[in-house]
Amino acid sequence: MRAVDTNLLVRLLVRNNAAQVVAAESFIENGAWVSHLVLAEALWVLNAVYERKPKQIAKAIEHLLSHKQLTLQDADVIASALEDFKREVESLGRRALALPLDVRSYESIHEMVEQAVAGFGKIDILVNNAGCNVRKPALEVTWEDWNLVLDTNLRGTFFVAQAVARHMIPSLHYRMGLAPGLTQIF
Repeated sequence: MRAVDTNLLVRLLVRNNAAQVVAAESFIENGAWVSHLVLAEALWVLNAVYERKPKQIAKAIEHLLSHKQLTLQDADVIASALEDFKREVESLGRRALALPLDVRSYESIHEMVEQAVAGFGKIDILVNNAGCNVRKPALEVTWEDWNLVLDTNLRGTFFVAQAVARHMIPSLHYRMGLAPGLTQIF
């Protein structure tokens, strides 16, 4: 099952370009899931960019909920998507672990790293790729909105890198690089 991003979801809802609608429908034809964040961003785009009225937005949500190939995010959907990806990797003759992670949770980070090390014996590469944004006018961003962004993009990224580095550094299977404003572990 594939994950749908904001742009693709907007294309499915706005339907103002036939070629883009065909491409979007093709992407999701075997099933896809929509995260709560992508849904919120898409609804914001419908209102702010396409100037859709509340009734039109309600109709778009109704369309989403009735779409046979789309599933809104929940824990079971995410677990299923991880297992599908794991099977795909294993079908290529590779080993894989499906480890859910909430980068906003210190405990979740350490549990994921320990499971990865237990499963593979070491960690050689970290792709630290979590990120989110709250798309609202700056004067409407709440304390909770901003904490979500910071907890995901800053705190989570740092503590995932730190937890993984604790296992990479002793094994000497790493290379550290510094870029302006960015620290990377390879």
